[in-house]
Amino acid sequence: MRLASKYSVGSKHTMKTGVVLTITRLLEYPYVEVFFERSKTYRVVRKGSVGLREVKDFWYPYVCGVGFLGDFSTCKDINSFRYIKQKWENMLTRCYLESSTNYASYGGKGVYVAKDFHNFTTFYHWYLQEKPEFATSKSQLDKDIIGGGIYSKDTCLIIPARVNAYFKKSIGTMPRGISEKKSGKYYVANYVCYKTGETKHRTLKTCGEALEWLRDTRDVEFIDYCRLCLNSGLITKLAMSAIAKKSINLTCCLFSFNIASQSRDGVKHMSKLLNFFQGIFYMEQDPMTPEQKNYYAAVDYRNKLTHQTRLAIETRIERFCRVCDEIIVDDLGFELLSVHNYPESWQQNVVKGLEKLGYKCTLNFSYEKGLPQAQLKVSWA
Repeated sequence: MRLASKYSVGSKHTMKTGVVLTITRLLEYPYVEVFFERSKTYRVVRKGSVGLREVKDFWYPYVCGVGFLGDFSTCKDINSFRYIKQKWENMLTRCYLESSTNYASYGGKGVYVAKDFHNFTTFYHWYLQEKPEFATSKSQLDKDIIGGGIYSKDTCLIIPARVNAYFKKSIGTMPRGISEKKSGKYYVANYVCYKTGETKHRTLKTCGEALEWLRDTRDVEFIDYCRLCLNSGLITKLAMSAIAKKSINLTCCLFSFNIASQSRDGVKHMSKLLNFFQGIFYMEQDPMTPEQKNYYAAVDYRNKLTHQTRLAIETRIERFCRVCDEIIVDDLGFELLSVHNYPESWQQNVVKGLEKLGYKCTLNFSYEKGLPQAQLKVSWA
């Protein structure tokens, strides 16, 4: 009689986790139906589990106050369950737990997790669908390649760690992979080879030359490595398209850095700003002053970088188009190029080069909030 009254309909029980539940129905022994007051959900559990206070509310947000398991009975693979659950908890921790070592770089900067990813079951099935062949520990969850500062179905990709490392932001003012020697006269370019895993480096006189060397070595190896990952099932075609777009835009952004860096490499010997302007406005002087020579050297350097970067973008688009059905370039990097006035449109030169190779290109310009916007679509004709 004592047991019957303890587990009667309407009796309330507090679990070890602090969750309060109410028995709503007595089912066939030893099961009862319970109602969780906080999550407002029902569940069938063993009567003995209620007595031991071990019943868990799968809709209770126990991870950082937002994450809950949901109906994870459909998550049957125990190996994938543990691995993906760890990924899910790490994602929530760096966005919502202020004591986390990574919080300052994520939650502290406004990065958050979409509500549907608060449910582990939803995240689990998305993860397996995005990664049909189960992801290894070398794969990472990325939100930045597509962009948006949010972890969601529409912005996240599962990619190999080495691919993700390619897009990491540089530390300081120099582009990633380049460092300036203390003397300021030389630049060191280095990267980890995608084929052998060895570190390669080269010392060059200008930042532009260092970038050119990285484009011809690191960037070419990166595209080949992405193609290998696609063929082996480590990344999906959707991820490959996003990687291609991000990679091309990164090259476009480096163009602006090249133009800015030439002011240090080509004009840094000018001692006074007044002499620099004299070198521009009094070009009829003969012989030319040292300031004029530096100015013309800077202009020639800029034109050289313009040509080199155009070829780099053209080559990169062409290489990715061999794998992707279509590539769309419409992010900030490509738009920045349109603000530079050259005798012929930068984008039109890229289009002409790709069309000669047999690609179909559609280039559209528009203005948004007074700023030029450009979108380039490239596909195999």
